Amino acid sequence: MNEYYTYAYLREDGTPYYIGKGKRYRINDPRRSTPMPPKDRRIILKYFENEGDAFKHEMEMIEFYGRKDNGTGILRNRTDGGEGTANVIRSKQHLDALNEGRKKIYTEEHAIKISNTLKEKNIKPPNQTGKKWWYNNAGDTTLSVECPDLGWKKGRPSVNQWCKLNV
Repeated sequence: MNEYYTYAYLREDGTPYYIGKGKRYRINDPRRSTPMPPKDRRIILKYFENEGDAFKHEMEMIEFYGRKDNGTGILRNRTDGGEGTANVIRSKQHLDALNEGRKKIYTEEHAIKISNTLKEKNIKPPNQTGKKWWYNNAGDTTLSVECPDLGWKKGRPSVNQWCKLNV
C-alpha cells in the first residue's frame, strides 16, 4: 500500500511554489506556514510505499526547482526537504520572533493551571515519558522506552542515512 506521497502547491501559471512530503490529509492541512492554494492547484506528484523514498523524492524535486530563499530557484521551501530543518535559512525577523517567544514567561497561576490539567488528564510532559527515537535498516522509525528489536538503532536517521537505507 502506498501511504506516503510527494505533493506540490502550484501558482496560477501552473509552476510549483512549494514541494512537500505527505501522508493521509497532509496536502490539505491548513495549519502550515506556507499559504495553501485552492484545491485545484494542490497536486500529488508521486506515491511511495515507504517514507524514506518519499523524503528522497521530495529532496530531488526541491533540488530540481530550487529555493527562492537561497537564490537557487522558484520554491518557497525553507529547507532542502527530507526530515528536519537542514539548511534552513531564516530571516532576522523570524529569528527575532523566535527569541521573543523563548523569552515568554508564564505567571505562576498559569503554570499551576497547566500542571493541574496535565494531572487531571493523566498526561506526562513529553520530556518525562522516557521514550526515545529508534530506527532500523528498513527505514522505519518508532518512539519507544526500550529498543523494539534486534537491528534497531537509537536516535532518528539523518537525511543521508534515510537515503542510504532506502536505495
